[in-house]
Order: sequence, then C-alpha cells, then structure tokens
Amino acid sequence: MRIVISGRGALWPGPVPQPHPEPSGSAFTVASFDGDALLGRRTAQYNHRSAQLAMAACGRALQDAQLRV
Repeated sequence: MRIVISGRGALWPGPVPQPHPEPSGSAFTVASFDGDALLGRRTAQYNHRSAQLAMAACGRALQDAQLRV
C-alpha cells in the first residue's frame, strides 16, 4: 500500500478508516463548585465556568505554594 502525504492530509487507496465514536457526556463534573463564593459575584458573572475553574485552581495553587502576587 502506498501513502501520499500532501500538505493538507494523507491520501491512500481504499476506504477511510473511522475511529470508534467516543461516548458523549462529561467525563468529570464539579457539581459543588460555586464561582460566586470563591471569586466574587462580578468576576464570576463575566467569566465562563471553565475560566472560573481555572482561576480558582490557580488561586489554590498560589495559596499552597505560599506565594503572593
């Protein structure tokens, strides 16, 4: 079998192999997270939940390392 690598993808004879579909849904959930309580209502209101989780994790890491910013 010959495979050609172009600048846009790979070309080969035969059908395109399809990966197995991944199950849908969330892998991990943080149901008890309250962005308002940890970050303040205004900060939580203007940031997406993923950003809130990242800010909370960074804050916790800074506290654990006893660093001040």
